Amino acid sequence: TLELDPEYLEAYLNLGSVLVELGDRELAMAAYEGALRLHPDFPDAHFLLAQLLEEMGRHQEAEKHWQRFLDLVPDGPWCELARSHLALKKENQPH
Repeated sequence: TLELDPEYLEAYLNLGSVLVELGDRELAMAAYEGALRLHPDFPDAHFLLAQLLEEMGRHQEAEKHWQRFLDLVPDGPWCELARSHLALKKENQPH
């Protein structure tokens, strides 16, 4: 699909999700980042990239994507999960 239509955003997300399932996190990250290069304000890509970065232990990088997701979709169905990740990050910061 991406070869036929390289601007089909959902294809990047679908590819990323399949790659996560296959265990190829680096390529999945590249797929999500590809979607964000085309559309920097695509909330689903920020959400999925944040989740992936969290799974990879890259919490600081994930934080900016959680926050951007919330900026774009302040009242969506996945906002509570994003807020909980940001709250956890604040709790774990040294005082």
